[in-house]
Amino acid sequence: MLKSVTKKLKPFIEAKLNEEYVSIANDANLYCLDYIEERLKRSNIESDLEFIRPQAVSEKITSISAKIIEVGELLETCYPHLYNNVSKQLKVKLRSEVIVGDIFRNFGRELFREGVTWGRIIALFAFAAAVSADCIHQGRPELVKTVLNCVRLYVLDHLAVWIRSQGGWIDLTEKFKCIEKRYTMTFFIRSFSQSSSWLVNTMKDKLLSVLDKIGEYIGLINSG
Repeated sequence: MLKSVTKKLKPFIEAKLNEEYVSIANDANLYCLDYIEERLKRSNIESDLEFIRPQAVSEKITSISAKIIEVGELLETCYPHLYNNVSKQLKVKLRSEVIVGDIFRNFGRELFREGVTWGRIIALFAFAAAVSADCIHQGRPELVKTVLNCVRLYVLDHLAVWIRSQGGWIDLTEKFKCIEKRYTMTFFIRSFSQSSSWLVNTMKDKLLSVLDKIGEYIGLINSG
C-alpha cells in the first residue's frame, strides 16, 4: 500500500523538485547579472546592454547578491591576474556562443572537480564577469547574454542539487558572515573551504591549472 502511494506521489515530488532547481538557477542568473554589472562599473566599462529584471526583488535576494559581490571582489583583489584578460590567457577570441559555452563547460568541470563549495560558486561568477568584460572589449557585447545563460544552465545541471541541500542561497550569507577586506587571505580561503587543505597556493594553482587546460582545449577547437 505504502509503495503504491509513494509511486503515485513520485511524479509530483519530482515536479516540485524541478521547480525548486529552476528557481535556484534563475536566482543564480540574477546574482551573476548583478555581479557582472558591478564588475563593469568598477572597471569603467560602458555598454548599451539591456537586461530583463524582475519587477520586484526581495530583500533576501538583494542581501545575498551584495554578499556575493563582496566576496567575489575580495577574490579578484587577491588574484587580479586570474580575473583580467582571461581570453588573452586562454589565447582565444570570444567570437561565438559556441566558444563561450565550451569555455564555461570546461572551466566548470575543472573548478568543481573536487567538489562544490560556496567559494567556488562565487569564483564561477567572478570568471563570468571577467569573460563578459572581455566580450565587450572585443566588440561582442551581445555575448554577455550568452555568458549569463551558460552560468544559469551550469547551475541548473550541476549545482542546484547541492545548493538546495545547503538550504538554498541564503546559506552563502551565513558562511561568509564575517568576511571583510581587512581579514587575511588565509582566513578568507578557510571560510569557504570544505577542508583546511584548500589554502592560498592550492587555489592559485587550481585556477591557473583550469586556465591552462581550457587553453589547450580551445587550441584543439581552433585547429580543428
